[in-house]
Amino acid sequence: MKNLLCMAGLFAILVVTGCGGSSGDDPANAPAVEQTKETLPVLHNEWEIKGKTPLLNNDGSLAAWGWARHPLIIYNKENLTKDQQKRLKEWDFYNVYNSEYSFEITMADITWMVLITVSLVDYKTGENFSNMRILFNTDALTPPLNPYEDNIFNKGGVYSAFTYKDGIKTLAFDFPKSAIFGPEITGEIKIQDDPADESLATSAPFDDEHLSFFYTDKVFAKRASGSVNIKGKEYVFDEKDSYAVLDWGRGVWPEEFEWGWAVASGEVNGKVLGFNFGWGEENASRFQASAIVYDGIVHKMGPIKWEYNEDDIMQPWHFKSADGRFDITMECDYDHSQFINLGFYYMKTIQPRGRLSGTVVLDDGTVLDVKNILGFAEHCFQKW
Repeated sequence: MKNLLCMAGLFAILVVTGCGGSSGDDPANAPAVEQTKETLPVLHNEWEIKGKTPLLNNDGSLAAWGWARHPLIIYNKENLTKDQQKRLKEWDFYNVYNSEYSFEITMADITWMVLITVSLVDYKTGENFSNMRILFNTDALTPPLNPYEDNIFNKGGVYSAFTYKDGIKTLAFDFPKSAIFGPEITGEIKIQDDPADESLATSAPFDDEHLSFFYTDKVFAKRASGSVNIKGKEYVFDEKDSYAVLDWGRGVWPEEFEWGWAVASGEVNGKVLGFNFGWGEENASRFQASAIVYDGIVHKMGPIKWEYNEDDIMQPWHFKSADGRFDITMECDYDHSQFINLGFYYMKTIQPRGRLSGTVVLDDGTVLDVKNILGFAEHCFQKW
């Protein structure tokens, strides 16, 4: 039972949150350049994919290597080779959060196992609730081919559905109480996702042959509303101060991987601002998986330097871009770090959550003053 409970915590962060990390080499040594009024913003729009493009060639190698403002990259998984299929990982992960709670829900197929997980953290009380189902019948889930197709699981009394209609993504879930997996967790969350809004879709290889790769669409800076019900208590998310991020990931992964990923959202000058940035071990020679979204428009970023105290991760974290367009500090409020070692799986995750402040510069030179928007940052290593 202890191992099963570990597994429940594992997937809320494991293959999903972190794996949904980001691409790009660690930019720790990138020189910082101060932005001045006289200099125009440095654009990072190289390798932007502007039309529908197949992800894979006929031999399974990566055909689309770049980034897009919408999920224009076609996930033609029928081109995967038998060897690639053995290490294929597919997941839809949502994190909905405000200043009081963080809610996560995942549906994933990692080739040899299907996992359906749900969890909620109450920052004030420190309580962490979770429930899940593990199935070794991988036919139990059919992951969709793009982030806007429905994803529905309804087996063994567990219901989890991600649906999209008229600019609203609905997360509906009903996990019955289980002596092994956790308390009853039910609810519904609605996420505002205008089809005209831009996201950050990226695809990049891990190796020179382009046979291992990661394709993700990060849909962030979205207002969310709804509630989660646990043990007779209702945890409410109000669209005025609650936000959601979707990490939609598909890829053929190496056995070991290290990454950094950070996401934040909030209101600036009456409009929603969000950013997604990080680094990993994919080939980052064409782009960094970093961007600002402001009022539904993506402003692509380059390398961002991370600084934090490894001996005290609750001290402020500082993030600054090499071109000076991004200068943000996170004041940490809650430590959501985890360490898992199940023998066949190992993961160490450092993840504080808190409030982010500083300045960002948009593509047109507009400087935004950011104050206390909500988010998290994580630095992870996994072997699976």
